[in-house]
Amino acid sequence: MKVIQSKKIITKKILAMSVLIYIFCCADLLFAFDFAPSWDFGHINIAGSFSKDSQILYGSGTLFDINLSDADTGVAFSFSPLEIESNQQLGKTNLFFINAEFSYNTFNNLYKIFRLAVFARINWLTESNTYKYRFMSGLEFSIMAEMSPFCDWKFPLIFKAFSAKTGFRLDYPAKPSFFCSAGITLSLPFYGLSQSANKN
Repeated sequence: MKVIQSKKIITKKILAMSVLIYIFCCADLLFAFDFAPSWDFGHINIAGSFSKDSQILYGSGTLFDINLSDADTGVAFSFSPLEIESNQQLGKTNLFFINAEFSYNTFNNLYKIFRLAVFARINWLTESNTYKYRFMSGLEFSIMAEMSPFCDWKFPLIFKAFSAKTGFRLDYPAKPSFFCSAGITLSLPFYGLSQSANKN
């Protein structure tokens, strides 16, 4: 029992420090970069995590993504208030309420549509366990929509039509694993309607 309690205390301290570092970095970045805000309805993905002990396939998705990106440097930050992961093999569904990601687009000065980004993402605070978190880092290849609906708004709808990720994944309290995922945006129907309206 003492070992379990000490682990919980250490985890709580690590999470508290992570939140403070996260807030500090966000405040610092907001002043250092010229971020342009945008939003997206969310994404749905098919993914898999692979380790020596297990190979798990699962579905995941986010709802209402808020994005901040600097067009000059390729640095971007995104936040989603809800991420869902459904694992049919284990019969489990997780809801994460804090989901943040930092990324750097290496294709920033080469292509407008294609992105190849280095990213780091954290998911934290589930409905059943406040200590559960996930850290992911790796590479993401994505295809941006050429023209987005509401592009003349101050807070426009800008989205990745397709996204594929691969890299390292660390779940608490599970073991580290390798992961890969591929998915599309929930904004595609609105993009199709806007393209049809422009043609007419």
